[in-house]
Amino acid sequence: MISLRQPSLPRQWSHQVSQLGQKFAASVASTQRHMVSMLVQTHLLPDSRVRQRDYLLKITRAISAQLDIDEVLKLVLQSSVDMLSGQAGLVGLVESDGQYRIRAYVGVAKALLDQLNPIMAEASNWREGMTRMERRLATVVQEVGMGFLEVVGLPLHAGDEVLGNLYIMRVRGSGFSANDREILRSFADQAAIAVHNAQIYARLEHERRRLTVADEMKSTFISAVSHELKTPVAIIKGYANTLANPSGHWDEATVRESLKVIEEEADRLTDLIDNLLDASRAQSGAFKLSPVELDIDDLVVRVVKKFQTQTQGHALIADVDKNLPLVYADEARITQVLSNLISNAIKYSPNGGEIRVSDKLTDKEVIISVSDHGKGIAEADQPFVFDRFYRAQDSATQKQSGTGLGLYLAKVFIEAHGGRIWLESDGKTGSTFYFSLPRV
Repeated sequence: MISLRQPSLPRQWSHQVSQLGQKFAASVASTQRHMVSMLVQTHLLPDSRVRQRDYLLKITRAISAQLDIDEVLKLVLQSSVDMLSGQAGLVGLVESDGQYRIRAYVGVAKALLDQLNPIMAEASNWREGMTRMERRLATVVQEVGMGFLEVVGLPLHAGDEVLGNLYIMRVRGSGFSANDREILRSFADQAAIAVHNAQIYARLEHERRRLTVADEMKSTFISAVSHELKTPVAIIKGYANTLANPSGHWDEATVRESLKVIEEEADRLTDLIDNLLDASRAQSGAFKLSPVELDIDDLVVRVVKKFQTQTQGHALIADVDKNLPLVYADEARITQVLSNLISNAIKYSPNGGEIRVSDKLTDKEVIISVSDHGKGIAEADQPFVFDRFYRAQDSATQKQSGTGLGLYLAKVFIEAHGGRIWLESDGKTGSTFYFSLPRV
């Protein structure tokens, strides 16, 4: 029998998720306590008290039973409208991107929302004055012929954080009383609890997904590194065994060629180990730069010449000005960045073609670019190519060897110099990677 079990997250990650889960559970549990407290403190007529209790019980069950925030907000809003004998209502929230949007509405034409959204956004901060916003909303709805004479609003807040606002509109000339506002406060508090719970749950899910992806990336990385280590080791061992075979009689040219292969594979192993160590130092912030005044155009020419001897199917061109300004940089690290970019251009241009290293000057920067005519980088992959261990998911990329550290380290090194690194690609006809360094 084959037993299957879900992979477990590392202990420190599980602890983070557990903490978020405990916070979410505590927040949900506080909903019932909060509702009981409000009902005990509410001074209403018996029939109104019963109606309010029933509405709040229904809302509490909805908050506990589901995490669809829009459905809960609509229930809160409808209950508020009914309790205050209103005809319409709105709930606006400050979203995660900082924008203010209407998330629930009752009795308001959908076409009117575009006009109301900017007005409500001005009241996203409670300190801007809800009374002023109540008057503005009342004016707008009357101007469009909806006829509401009164508007009352209350903020939704968790502690000092304003989550949004709740507004009720009605046709009646006596104005909203203090008792009306107290009733509305009980529902606004429930809406705030629902929003706060949903935010905690969203963060919990985001963290869980992030850690799951990180765990998958770690497994993929270990597999890739294992493969990358085994290949040169197998080649070195194979050639060494062949040369050591006493029955073999090798001419000098064969021995020299075999030793060259062994040396190249040993260098490959060294580069891989150096990348792993650099990634570890970068993660901990322990790596150091040794900057000098660097002639960047001379460095580009030297690196391009080195790669010209390593590929037969590509035309490598160093198209840089011979009098570029000096930059203050660590020569070994910039060499590593440039080598990674050119190596990738060769690797992901399987049909050959031109690889061009060019320059561009601004008042403050020297910009170096590496362009190829390969298959390009898909738009979906572009935001992640500089992430640690990331490798595009297409089959062509997966067939190529690699650990997903080259571009990550390039970004770390360039940013440590105070520069920038970015890419341009249409996903079809090649890619261009750029990095900048401050001029001396």
